[in-house]
Amino acid sequence: MITILLLLAGAMLCFLGYLLIKKQNFFFVLLASNTAKEQTFLTRFGQLYFFTGCVGVILAFFAQRELALFYLAMMMSLSAVFSIQFSKKMK
Repeated sequence: MITILLLLAGAMLCFLGYLLIKKQNFFFVLLASNTAKEQTFLTRFGQLYFFTGCVGVILAFFAQRELALFYLAMMMSLSAVFSIQFSKKMK
């Protein structure tokens, strides 16, 4: 069960990282301006999400409860930081 959940979380993070890196137009609708600063912000968090997703896929094969909980805590912290900073940049 842990393996499936970690694979699912890793795949979702990789997909979100792809969207943040390649399909930034979805997010520019919500941002106040379309400058290089916002592009850098989205690209940086896209790379972090993609890296975190890859780590989740790798950790899925170890399937230890402590590693899974630590990974989920890191994933939620990264998501919280992104959400707070993104909300500050919104219109």
